Amino acid sequence: MSALLAFSCNFFCMTSATPLIPRAASASDTLANFALQKVLDDAAPIFGNYNNKQTNTSTWMKAYPDNTPIVHMNIPGTHDSATWNYSQAAQDSLLHITNLDGLPQYPAEIFRCQDKSLIAQLNAGIRVFDLRPAFDPLNSTLVFWHSKGCSPRLPPSMTCSLASTSS
Repeated sequence: MSALLAFSCNFFCMTSATPLIPRAASASDTLANFALQKVLDDAAPIFGNYNNKQTNTSTWMKAYPDNTPIVHMNIPGTHDSATWNYSQAAQDSLLHITNLDGLPQYPAEIFRCQDKSLIAQLNAGIRVFDLRPAFDPLNSTLVFWHSKGCSPRLPPSMTCSLASTSS
């Protein structure tokens, strides 16, 4: 999953900063475009609807020479980036996991740290994403989660909680 997320981020980062150059379509181009559109459509619940928006915030990295050391850059990022679409319905779908600790459930909006999709975040210039994939063993699916902390030193009101943004 990490490799897919890294590929996806690298793909979206590159496409959001570099305009596509039109050329004559061949059969392989048509198939490639169909496959790309299928991946983008399937990923929309997590990434958001793709649009290649060219703005000064989406292309800010092109101002830096390729040989600029990363330690000389301030790269904007978001905390719990994939929680933008977290809803009560998503939380309810995970009650089989979140109820295991017997603690009260908080409203879904408490776990929503972002209000823009990953695509919108890319278009806004964000280039570092805090993505927290987890495996839901009961549904055999990968989910993104938000945790309040898992330290035995925390008071009971701050114990672990699992929440999914999408499955």
